[in-house]
Amino acid sequence: MNKRVVPLIGIFLCLITGLSAQSDTLKHPEQFLFTSFSKGRIAMKTGKELEVLINYNVISEKLVFIEKGKILGVGNPGLVDTVYLKGRKLVPVGEVFYELLSEFPITLFAQYKGTVQQAPKMDSYGRASESAAISSINKVNAGWEFYLLTDQEIVVKRETVYWIRLNNSMHSFRDANQLIKIFPDFKNEIRLYIRQNKPKFGNSDDILKLTGYCSGLVKRV
Repeated sequence: MNKRVVPLIGIFLCLITGLSAQSDTLKHPEQFLFTSFSKGRIAMKTGKELEVLINYNVISEKLVFIEKGKILGVGNPGLVDTVYLKGRKLVPVGEVFYELLSEFPITLFAQYKGTVQQAPKMDSYGRASESAAISSINKVNAGWEFYLLTDQEIVVKRETVYWIRLNNSMHSFRDANQLIKIFPDFKNEIRLYIRQNKPKFGNSDDILKLTGYCSGLVKRV
């Protein structure tokens, strides 16, 4: 690393301590965007940079990295310009990070979110007990440290929310109906495209093509 590397103290806040840097020792790896921590680059708005092992926690929506065998979290995301990881870009939006999927022909972001639930208890026949339906454990223990340190069985439900920057405003969508509401003048064309191409809203490549098509419709007017 060079002289442009920014010091950790004062910029990063330690969230989790005492965990091994080896990803296979982490509890509940499904809470992370990537299957393992990988070397990435954090570019600060000051022009300085930091190279560390990075991942993204979808439950807390915090950028996390490994330093001296501990998992740390970015305490001041507003100081970050762009995070480069595995050929992808993450940018701060308030206190969380979105992935920048495209800037042309339309600016498209993906917000990765996760909720934690208790796994259902099984009865003596190996069936989920109706009296122990999956319930949120956010109320049980505040703070996302719980999800890393607990031995309790949990279920992480992940969700992707897409955001389009249009006319200097941000618009979110999760499905076809919400996307059509962003482009109401072209609902028939968009529905036809979806019927013919059957894009999957969990596939970012499909969404890039779909939103690119929507952008083309707007430019024709």
